[in-house]
Amino acid sequence: MTLRVIDGTKTSAPAANGSGGGSRFKKHELENDLWRAIYPKPADSLEQIAERMSKTSKRRITTEIAGHVIRHVRDNALDGYGWSIPAVQMGNGKFRKYVPVLVDHDEIVMDDEGHVIFIQKGAVSLIRGLVTRMIQAAMAYEIFAGSPHLERGDKRKFRAIAAILDGVTTMMQDALKKVA
Repeated sequence: MTLRVIDGTKTSAPAANGSGGGSRFKKHELENDLWRAIYPKPADSLEQIAERMSKTSKRRITTEIAGHVIRHVRDNALDGYGWSIPAVQMGNGKFRKYVPVLVDHDEIVMDDEGHVIFIQKGAVSLIRGLVTRMIQAAMAYEIFAGSPHLERGDKRKFRAIAAILDGVTTMMQDALKKVA
């Protein structure tokens, strides 16, 4: 997949009309309001997105609704909308922005080269969060494996799962060192 910068606005993906070649994609009624909430000016927070969506849709949009629409667009980016919102840096980082990107199966396209840093910081933040959860999951399986109430086969199974999670965590940490 390549990353390309263009000067332009949102275009429809081939399946955006809902046909999708048998897919069960259904366009969300607030998708265009979400787009207008983050383009051409990226949003700093989910609250800001909800506020902007409320203005364009002329109805009250909560952060929960805005989050749901973001999830729907992300889940259907390739087969439905042709655009998405990459992961956003966690916390209050200075690179925390919700930016749109056009996507297809071969490339990601954005209209502002300055958005690359937001996408990169969001991806690093996402991987860090995953590493933390993987470490916690590995520890939980190790704890389960030490339970005196388990049979020997179950203990081996839990220890094997913990070892796999530890291995994946190590690979993710190595990847983070290369991109962070």
